[in-house]
Amino acid sequence: MKKGLFFIFVLCITISCIKSGKYDKNMQIMANKTKAYYEDYTFKQNQTVDFIEFKPIMYHVINENVYDSVLLSNVYSEMERHNEMMKMLISKLKNEINSAKILSSLDDDVLSDIANDDIEEAREKLKKEMGKSELIRAEDSLIQLRISNRENPEVMYSLKTFVKASVKEKSGELAYNVLDTIYTYFDKDLHIREIPDYFILFDK
Repeated sequence: MKKGLFFIFVLCITISCIKSGKYDKNMQIMANKTKAYYEDYTFKQNQTVDFIEFKPIMYHVINENVYDSVLLSNVYSEMERHNEMMKMLISKLKNEINSAKILSSLDDDVLSDIANDDIEEAREKLKKEMGKSELIRAEDSLIQLRISNRENPEVMYSLKTFVKASVKEKSGELAYNVLDTIYTYFDKDLHIREIPDYFILFDK
């Protein structure tokens, strides 16, 4: 009886160690890919990143719908930011138009031309912002459609990592510092999921 209990105890310890070893191995794989991802990302921005501390904390098993829900949350935040930006640009455009009306009454061609240029510049900025907002709304619709159409969402992983880093320009000048906890997402084969530029951490 004692031998049987001892065997069960040893078996449980062995299984626990195997699971722990696999967990640690997977976490290290994901951490290495996350680090490489941000090194490549900053390189494409003509910058370099110096990781002072890069510490994987834990990872969780999730699924595609959870991942898409995270994306939706960030899309909503970005949508709000663009809405505020559009309100500000609309207000600025109205002010430029009012200023142009006043200047036109002064019968000064030079001032009128400057005012018209300011109006055109404000219109272009508003048009550009509206285009961004449309893309974000389209992304929102696409994500919601993906979630609703899935019957069996695939397994994914969410890695939590503490990062302390400095991002520098090619000249060596400091661009910005990062001191935060970041989350990276992987598919069932531990391939990193592309992180949308509009909420990537290293994009100050």
